[in-house]
Amino acid sequence: MDLLKLSELKSGEKAIIRRVNATGAMMQKLLNMGIVKGEQVEVVEVAPFSSPIECKINGVNVSLRSEEADKILVEKRIGYENYCTGWQSE
Repeated sequence: MDLLKLSELKSGEKAIIRRVNATGAMMQKLLNMGIVKGEQVEVVEVAPFSSPIECKINGVNVSLRSEEADKILVEKRIGYENYCTGWQSE
């Protein structure tokens, strides 16, 4: 399984959160935003210079600084249907 930083995804790409490499206040902030292992995340928009990154998690849009998105490791998936019915490798 190849993991990417959330900050490496482009607008419209979906992935599953596999690891959050944060501690302390940053970890608590990410948890409060619903960023937990196993959740699907969709990149909605990436601002110029890659910060902030707008993502959708559990139907809620959240904005992350690039430093925060760098701490979130994801497994990229193709299409929502693969998330629901079984996944294919790229």
